[in-house]
Amino acid sequence: MAKLFPALDPAEINNPGERTVARALVEHLPNRVEVFHGFNWLSRSRAGTIMEGECDFVLLDAERGLLFVEVKGGSLLFDGRQWVRIVRGEERLLNKDPFAQAQRGMHDIVGLVKDQFGRAGDNLPFTYGFAVAFPDCRFDGQMPPSIQPELILDATRLKQVNDSVRRIFGSFNRPDHRALTDRSVETVRTALFPKYQLIPVAWRKIEDQEERLRRMTDDQQRILDILANQTQAAIQGVAGSGKTILALAKAQDIARTGARTLFLCYNRPLKDWLRNAVPESFGDSLVIENYHGLTDALCKQAGVPLWQMGDRNTQEFWNDLAPEALVQACERLGPEHRFDAVVVDEGQDFHELWWTSLESVFRDPADKTCYYVFFDPNQNLYVEEPRLPEEFGQPYLLQENCRNTVRIATHCASLLGHEPRSRLDAPMGASNTVKMH
Repeated sequence: MAKLFPALDPAEINNPGERTVARALVEHLPNRVEVFHGFNWLSRSRAGTIMEGECDFVLLDAERGLLFVEVKGGSLLFDGRQWVRIVRGEERLLNKDPFAQAQRGMHDIVGLVKDQFGRAGDNLPFTYGFAVAFPDCRFDGQMPPSIQPELILDATRLKQVNDSVRRIFGSFNRPDHRALTDRSVETVRTALFPKYQLIPVAWRKIEDQEERLRRMTDDQQRILDILANQTQAAIQGVAGSGKTILALAKAQDIARTGARTLFLCYNRPLKDWLRNAVPESFGDSLVIENYHGLTDALCKQAGVPLWQMGDRNTQEFWNDLAPEALVQACERLGPEHRFDAVVVDEGQDFHELWWTSLESVFRDPADKTCYYVFFDPNQNLYVEEPRLPEEFGQPYLLQENCRNTVRIATHCASLLGHEPRSRLDAPMGASNTVKMH
């Protein structure tokens, strides 16, 4: 699975055509590929006039090179001379040739990259090319000489997008091109990232936190403001209150201060999703793990034989023996392996000895930079009576659903015997009524 920047779920992209293409790229390209959506830049014409540029997608593949993709959604046709969009049965001329637009964008961005490489006027040592995606169309027939068929990503080719992208790179590849080194990849990022952040498009930011915070409710923002200078806190939230997003925002905020931060959860799929959602720019300053993975990793680093202590497939092992092993591992490891701050999500599923063992992962347990837990006692699956350490104090409450439709929130609340509370602007959602015949 490729990495998407900004780090969002493709389903959150507003433009339907771009949303379809983003989903195909992210789901089917290798995980080494970085996909930048909505890349914007400013340049100057020969007369010195400032000009805006935009490319729907820029693909950075260390093995293959750079690919620039323009997206044209909806029904389109090429009449032999010009491009036409069909809207409600009416033909409308496109004001730009999408292939010329993609090619021009490619040359502009490659110019930015060449400046970083110090090779202005020379060819880059790796492959770069362009393509146009038509996610809602299937093209066939004779194409004009100015359009090479392999540069078209239509609905059919998007279903095999990895093979399609490979063929496009092959069309632009020359004998002297080679794979990008780690240093070359970082140089390309340096060329792309600053320009990318300069353009004031409110919903397109390179980092996930800015995008997520924009949609936080007033209730969530109030909690963040109240806890801005509080080093330890427990936040209790109902299902759909955005606890995980709030926890991730807090962890990223702390990591940006230079404190080595651990984001810890129970669920492995949640860990995997969060790792994909966080920009790589955090590096080792923000580590995302679940408790089982953290214990396993630190025991391996410290040489603590976790696998010899008992049957790892039993709950007793993870409840009682694993916490002891984690403490032993942290006692052997140096401070570079431990953390200044810890943010725990899904705290209702943490066992009592887990909390005790977490003291050992801090560099200085007596002076924690940050120690937060987010939990919902009504979602506990593995601990019958969850109890948090007393040091967290009285929990702050998030009582408003802001992640689910009104119908889902109402149904879940009814199962627990609670009064549903949703945002005033929350969507109603589809009815689950089924007619029987």
